[in-house]
Amino acid sequence: MHPTTQKPRVAKNPLQSHWLHNLPLDRLPSSPPPSSAFHFDVAIVGAGLSGFSTALHLSRLSRGTLRIAVLDARGVAGGASGRNGGLVRPGVPGAFESVVALHGREEAQRLGRFEFDSVAAMQQFVSECGDDTEWTELKKGGFKALSTIDNRAEIEKDIHDWEAAGCDIQAHLVSREQVVQLTGCKVNRNVTHGAVQFREWRVNPAKLVLAIASSTLRENANAYFYKECFVEKVVPDPTRNLFSLETSKGSFFARKVVYATNAWTSAILPELEITPVRNQVICTVPSSNPFWKDGMFAFIANAGREYMSGRGDGRIVLGGMRYLAEQEDFGCDRDDALNKTVSAALKQYLPSKFHGFENEQVAVEREWAGIMGFTADKTPFVGSLEAIGRGKEFVIAGFCGHGMTRCFLSGRAVAEMVLGLPISGNFPRSYLPTAARIAGPSRNHYKLEEYGHSFGAEKQTIKRHTRSKLPLYALVLLSVAAWLHWFLCKL
Repeated sequence: MHPTTQKPRVAKNPLQSHWLHNLPLDRLPSSPPPSSAFHFDVAIVGAGLSGFSTALHLSRLSRGTLRIAVLDARGVAGGASGRNGGLVRPGVPGAFESVVALHGREEAQRLGRFEFDSVAAMQQFVSECGDDTEWTELKKGGFKALSTIDNRAEIEKDIHDWEAAGCDIQAHLVSREQVVQLTGCKVNRNVTHGAVQFREWRVNPAKLVLAIASSTLRENANAYFYKECFVEKVVPDPTRNLFSLETSKGSFFARKVVYATNAWTSAILPELEITPVRNQVICTVPSSNPFWKDGMFAFIANAGREYMSGRGDGRIVLGGMRYLAEQEDFGCDRDDALNKTVSAALKQYLPSKFHGFENEQVAVEREWAGIMGFTADKTPFVGSLEAIGRGKEFVIAGFCGHGMTRCFLSGRAVAEMVLGLPISGNFPRSYLPTAARIAGPSRNHYKLEEYGHSFGAEKQTIKRHTRSKLPLYALVLLSVAAWLHWFLCKL
């Protein structure tokens, strides 16, 4: 299947994820139909983690006085929020010195601290709301495998630099032998240099969004949720100082609009180039593997392109490997279909990479796809669209696969901007949708191998094993150069 170059479309029959299966949506109250005589203060397009985080913070900051409508073409966590790997792993945006060179030290510190602050705020919400979200800190933590091209000394220095900048990373290096002992992984090129061990949590992401939605609607009697409400276009009505949201359920009217649409943003806001990228995930049946039975660790390999976690009941959730798809499935918005090559590789992964599966067949209980939203500079768009003359419209989208750790406090920042309040905390100013960013590099200029996260070989080219061919190319070039040198000397 070739990636689409058209504007992203919401698939009508997406594959159901493990998280969305039997999600108790009956706890949400019904909402009245739209009416031209009634308008909202804020309409939020998108009912995922970013959309409902924004709604929750708007409700709390306004003490429940704002009239809020949350609209979604599907339902609660119907997009990437309910279709990811169920892991919460705060990280930093890259090598400390590189980030400082690009953004300056103050912004680098904000970028480094923000995800950890957001996870802490989300954890506090979970402890206070009382709803079951399956939020659990992994006792063994997460392990990010290091290969032969990773420099342990540089990584150790980078961890120290970020911690000195105020980031509560709590990461350290472990040996290859320790990784094998703790996780049961087989020794291969991905773990030759051991791993980085760090704090990590698992969660049912759909239940988390449902808990945020429930709290929002419970705390604010003026907040409403409209599912299966596809927003076709947003039209300003200057005579009434309102926006008209034309939807599959009729017209909604609001004074301000927030687009929490992530991968589908460019369909309604073509000015913002956010590219949909498909990722695939499987969930196994309960396993008797002693390493995975308690589900108290997560494992990340291949520069973050393979990630997995035990769920505490013997099930294992494994995702990634999109490097096996054409163009890594950049531009693909099909979460109603699977890439067969990626699907087959995911099903073969666990017994080939981990001990303990010799006497059992790893059966897949459920398999699905999720659509991430990627920006050209690997940084989300969060804030007012005033730069393009749309000051009463806001965006919170383009999280590049790291929305679980960024959305909650990004939602608070958007809520503060909507209300005209000062932005609090360590919100990164580089998230703001400035004119320069909006007019920046085209989606056609992506370097696929440069997307990654902290600590390790994020820029290695792993797609289709092209790295193994480089020596051959080099020999050919050297041979041609030698021949040219000989030929010129003969002239």
